[in-house]
Amino acid sequence: MITITTNNPDIVEANRWSHIPGSLTSRIHPKCEDAIIPVGSTFNTNQTALSYQLVSLRNHPALSYHNRRLAFCEVTQISIDFQTSIDRQAALIDRSSWGVTVSADITCNAPNEEHEINYIGFRTHYDPLTWATQPGVSGFIRVNASSPGFVWANTLLLAFWTETVTATVDQTLQPNSSEIVPLFNLSSGYISFSRPGINIYNESFFRLGKYAFFNLPESKAYRGDFNITDDTLYEGLITKNTWPNIWSPANRLAKAMYSVIQVDLGQTDTVITTFNGTPADMSILTTADRLHHWTENLTQIWDRSTVADKNNLLPYGLMQMRQFDKNTDATNPRQPLRFTPSVISATYTCQVPRLKSHGNIFISILVADLVLLRAAWTLYNYLVDYFLKSRHPDANVCEKCLVRGQDDEVVTVASSRNIGKGGKEEGAEVEDVELDDLGMSRRSNGREGDGQSMQSLLPHRIVDI
Repeated sequence: MITITTNNPDIVEANRWSHIPGSLTSRIHPKCEDAIIPVGSTFNTNQTALSYQLVSLRNHPALSYHNRRLAFCEVTQISIDFQTSIDRQAALIDRSSWGVTVSADITCNAPNEEHEINYIGFRTHYDPLTWATQPGVSGFIRVNASSPGFVWANTLLLAFWTETVTATVDQTLQPNSSEIVPLFNLSSGYISFSRPGINIYNESFFRLGKYAFFNLPESKAYRGDFNITDDTLYEGLITKNTWPNIWSPANRLAKAMYSVIQVDLGQTDTVITTFNGTPADMSILTTADRLHHWTENLTQIWDRSTVADKNNLLPYGLMQMRQFDKNTDATNPRQPLRFTPSVISATYTCQVPRLKSHGNIFISILVADLVLLRAAWTLYNYLVDYFLKSRHPDANVCEKCLVRGQDDEVVTVASSRNIGKGGKEEGAEVEDVELDDLGMSRRSNGREGDGQSMQSLLPHRIVDI
């Protein structure tokens, strides 16, 4: 087994030996460990559109994730934040006197290996001017020419963002401007949208929200809200031209952000129908008719933009600020309007089996064979010795050992006779007798023979009496 890394563990784990029973190959199946995504970290999906920050996870400090499809994602809130010179870098002020950042809070389900549902919450931010300089703020990570759906998604989001910036600048001209000075001046503000409906063409698509704008030098604030249940609809702000009259551009920007998140998280196949059974229109990107409608004024929006060096925001020349053509753009087989399911992009560590080279295989087999032969030979010798000893106890005596044992027995018997006669030999020496040699000749004599045999084990010395 070797260790590799991959972004798609499903492909690695699919390469299993299906023709061999799993019980025999369970230890060598390719296996990838779960990716660990701590709360607070950022990630993107395989669509590589926006970047997201994991902000909440039920009962866990980190998400254990294994390339499972994101499901049942819901955009709970979209907020558009407006800032002038406060907390903005000088280089950004030079490009636009107003900065606009779009934020969204999302919840999704991501099942793990044990089929347990992880309820995760994350947040994303969009600002094409500051995404490269501020952590957590995102632009489009990549514009892939082979995915024209996301090219149009980026085009619409950028166009409606710059339209909102232009409208805010027009509504908050400074007193020293040559233009007509508005009644109020603004320093910052926000609009919050939530509870999206089922018809994105409706000006009150977002049924609940609030707004606040601040004039910090004069310590003034202008607040309000909209709620479909109280008949204070968002479209009322549009029709009444409530100051600051940025409601239509901000509404289109919020809808574009909502639609981009839906396709980036792979939620385009979720079927939602109205009460009369007709499909709901909850995205501006998923059909050619919707794209044709929402890109109608892109050229005029881009021409009126007050953002400096705006053409630098069009990456690699792939995006064109023009209307989507249903007859040519939608029927081009090389550019299908297609969005696929999404997973969190992560790196996985995997253990996979890998065959050795031919030389290593030969040496391994040779060493294994030698070990087996040595083990077999040792076992054979053990078995032969065991059965030979059990059937022939005297067979385990070498020939010279047997002759030496007989000579020792003769010498011992002669010495015993001399001692019995009371004789004495000068220069007599101690003679040692081996147990096996002396005991064998007296075993047939019963108890007396045993006593004599045990006594003869002691060394004998001839002494004077």
